[in-house]
Amino acid sequence: MAESQDDQMQSVVTCDTCDETAEHLCITCQDRLCPRCKVVHSRSKASFDHEVVLLSSSSISQAHEERFSSQQVCSKHVGYRISICCGDCEIPICEKCLLPDHNGHRVISIPDLIKQKKPKLEAKYLAISSQLPQYEEKLAEIKERSYMVAKNGDHLEEKIEKHFRTIKSQIENHKSRLIKDVRKNKTVVMDNLKSHEEKFEEYIKEMKTFMSEFKTNAKNHFILFGNCDVGATMPNGIPRTQFPELLQYKTELHDAVPLNSLCGRLFEGNIIQRENYTKTLQDISVGNNDIKSLAYRYQDDTFWLYTDGNIFQIDRKGSVLHKIVAHIQTLNNKPVVVSRSGTVIYRQKQFTLNEKKYCGFDKEFFTTSYSAPLCLWARKEGGVIVGFLDKDESDGGFFWLTEDAVIEKEIRKDSAWNDVYKKYFVLRNRAYVAENVNGDICFSNRSVEVYDSNLQHRFSYPELTDVSDFLPQDIYTDDFGHILIADKRSRLIHILNKDGGLLKMVKLPGLNRSYPISLTIDINRCLCVGCSDGKIRFIDYLSVLGNL
Repeated sequence: MAESQDDQMQSVVTCDTCDETAEHLCITCQDRLCPRCKVVHSRSKASFDHEVVLLSSSSISQAHEERFSSQQVCSKHVGYRISICCGDCEIPICEKCLLPDHNGHRVISIPDLIKQKKPKLEAKYLAISSQLPQYEEKLAEIKERSYMVAKNGDHLEEKIEKHFRTIKSQIENHKSRLIKDVRKNKTVVMDNLKSHEEKFEEYIKEMKTFMSEFKTNAKNHFILFGNCDVGATMPNGIPRTQFPELLQYKTELHDAVPLNSLCGRLFEGNIIQRENYTKTLQDISVGNNDIKSLAYRYQDDTFWLYTDGNIFQIDRKGSVLHKIVAHIQTLNNKPVVVSRSGTVIYRQKQFTLNEKKYCGFDKEFFTTSYSAPLCLWARKEGGVIVGFLDKDESDGGFFWLTEDAVIEKEIRKDSAWNDVYKKYFVLRNRAYVAENVNGDICFSNRSVEVYDSNLQHRFSYPELTDVSDFLPQDIYTDDFGHILIADKRSRLIHILNKDGGLLKMVKLPGLNRSYPISLTIDINRCLCVGCSDGKIRFIDYLSVLGNL
């Protein structure tokens, strides 16, 4: 018999054997006992080894736990009830579990296992209860994110549907306009051809009538009275008939680039990849000197470049096809461009631009006695823009020239613009110019300044006043309004949208100590980069942008 101390019960409980007040509890058989019955219970052969304790709330709870355990069936051996516990494994077991699985393990009673595991479970409870709010908060965050993703997905679907309805409507309108133009052209041309047809049918009819009369009438009479003037029957020579060229329809969506631009793209918000490595598709070596100016001529897939004091025409193998000795002196920033018609325009002397047509000799294109061209840009609709500086270095601006060297527009006397030019002459930095698809003028000097077509300042890149890590060289714009900048300091190509937002920074491999200077785009939509090591590198820059 064993007896342990515990808190006494606060209310009166009667003995299960007699009607006296119970003061003890048998854990083994669950009997509540008064002091007299407790003595009898402890001396009985059937219950002398039972565990008897003082009656309390905790002892009643313990008795219930042992009773519950004794009623549990072993999970491994059907028909056997758990009666003991493995102290090493901390699990209740039956007598059949002892030899195979728990041989040599410490065997304890069910109450001892409860005492052993209870503090550990309480510690686990405290740890879980302290961590539970964080998990609940994370779950709420996940649910909120799930809601946002679902809502965002629905919003994007609606936005895409709306965008494609707009595109479809615009395409349908464009299709209707094209078909209308075709039908209008068809009507005009058919009417014109019908008029020619009727005229020639009339001539042929008169000719055949004359031939028939000549064969059937009496010879002498016909000869005497017949009109010998050929013009009375047919015109003097076959009338010239000008036939218009047949219309053709060419689709422009041969590749994914314009289609992607038309359809839009998905990208993760607030994430801008600042730098991208890309492989070069091809290298052309043209020497060891800086390629200060680079232009592409799509008519014959050749490049015109300025390096080492001369202007060269080369093919994709780097073979020199033509050489021009130009007296450009120190003002050698973008001195050569190729116009839309294929004419090569280059700076020959201080105040003179020359041109070289496809199959012609060089001749003077444009000259002034007061303005020195600094940089050139071939306009996509034809003609060139000339950034100039006056002879006395007091003023500068732009000429817009037609293909025939007629000045369409001249803008000067802008204080901000003068500051740019003064900075150019003080620092002797290279100056480059480009026109964007929206008419903006992009000027590269110590920074990139973008003006509208009237030279009203729009924005600067970068916006920070400290540009010690940025030294722009050539600047170029593509058909999608992107602004591409060669940066000498970082040796990167900066790609902006038309409003100055940075999209990508592209790093060319293999530059070592060299840096990018001049830019152009070829017929394959590759960015062609003239570098300081005398190489032209080609990169598929649109595929890099496509990853946004």
